Amino acid sequence: MVMLGEKQLGPDALADAARRLSNWGRWGDSDQVGTLNLISEQSRAAAAHGVRTGAALSLSLPLDARGPSSSVRGGPLHFMTATGTDSGGAELNGGARFTDDYIVMPLQCSTQWDGLAHIYYGGTMYNGVPAAAVSADGAARNGVEHAAGLISGRAVLLDYVRLNQGEVPRRGLIAAADLDAMCARQEVTVRPGDILLVRTGSMAIWHETGSWREFRAQQSGLDFDCLDWLHEHEVGAVAADNATVELAGYYSDYLVPLHMVGIRDMGLWLGEYWYLEDLAAIGAADGRWDCFLSGHVLPVTGAVGSPVSAVALR
Repeated sequence: MVMLGEKQLGPDALADAARRLSNWGRWGDSDQVGTLNLISEQSRAAAAHGVRTGAALSLSLPLDARGPSSSVRGGPLHFMTATGTDSGGAELNGGARFTDDYIVMPLQCSTQWDGLAHIYYGGTMYNGVPAAAVSADGAARNGVEHAAGLISGRAVLLDYVRLNQGEVPRRGLIAAADLDAMCARQEVTVRPGDILLVRTGSMAIWHETGSWREFRAQQSGLDFDCLDWLHEHEVGAVAADNATVELAGYYSDYLVPLHMVGIRDMGLWLGEYWYLEDLAAIGAADGRWDCFLSGHVLPVTGAVGSPVSAVALR
């Protein structure tokens, strides 16, 4: 079992990784979408041609008050403003009546993307943008709206539970070597521009316990050294079935170092709370671990994160 806070990373190691893996200026000084630039039109078209059966699987959790969210943010609140039980409501010309509703929620709630304005340190965000660019009015730079329509293409699922002989790991630390081992075991290749999906097994803990608290306490996640692997393989984005992609709190001196270097220095999009159980089951049945993924953000102007309705087409 991995003990949280048992290892130090150190500022020199963090700074070295930030320098080596930085994508600042790689796609121009005005770039605001980071590694999504790696998803080319050609690779997206090839992935679309790879759809064989047309089977569609949702990779998103229900967006309701029972879903996951931190205690600070709270869950989504859904309200009806007009219902079918209302009496005396306005009747439209021709006899039509309507129902209507609205929702109040944090944008980083349930299945989500972390945008490039979500994490900063040293006073700067991705591509050298000053942290002050995020104000009470939202993100003037690096807002999620710039990714609208871009997050689709070939996705590859790597199954850590399968690598663990079907046993659900508890607080397992997934190293770069484990990513290689999963690729070899599943006989799948991660190509430049792919969206990487990592099944840590954490959703199985939620199914077992019914508790998001236990889910977060026992979840597994990626180690900091996976950033080198993701950079080398030119991954367009990475999403996992846990709360933080990485194993938050493993290092005593940095709570989320993978977020820090991944988002701020690499411009890497991170997806959290993705539901990968059904996709993993089908992959195990037919031996195919890639799919066409549609996982777009809501183009909320100035937002730093976004819920996602992710769909895998096979």
